Amino acid sequence: MIVKANLEEAKALYKKYMEFDFPADELPDYDRFIELTEEKMHTIYLYKKDNQEVAYFIIIENENNVLITYLAVIKEFRSKGIGKIFLEDIKEFLKDKNMLIVEVEADNRANSEEELNIIKKRNNYYLRSEFCQVENMEYILYGVSYDILTYIPNKENTYTNNDIKEIIEKIYNSIHLDMDKLKIVLK
Repeated sequence: MIVKANLEEAKALYKKYMEFDFPADELPDYDRFIELTEEKMHTIYLYKKDNQEVAYFIIIENENNVLITYLAVIKEFRSKGIGKIFLEDIKEFLKDKNMLIVEVEADNRANSEEELNIIKKRNNYYLRSEFCQVENMEYILYGVSYDILTYIPNKENTYTNNDIKEIIEKIYNSIHLDMDKLKIVLK
């Protein structure tokens, strides 16, 4: 079951899970995270099974397009098949949206074969669930390279890379990101 987190749950989520689930250069600092939460610039959702938190995701929405900024299965529940069901439930939960966008670490972030395999595993997680990788786009946020993947619930809608670029820029503008921190180059 997907439930919206309140402020206290958001604070606990950051300290208990996010600090350990994501590299430091991919996380906002705690004060910015709380500001985004309090100002309702992003929305945090908990995924519960049998009344227990097993995963979470955070979105920023603008003009019916959704950027999933963070998504993770809680460590003790990983490798148990929850992730696949979780992502399908998210797609169903957000089925009335125009587009879902995720940022996945780019291969060039890997410093070892093990890290490369983890990055490819994360990327394939989305690809197996009908997300499509946006080709010919260089995407850097806060100096971190990402691949962009999209899922379009209504298959009749189509978007060019320029459309996707503009949508992402609008989403980040909506949370007052210093746009010097975002670099999107179409190739």
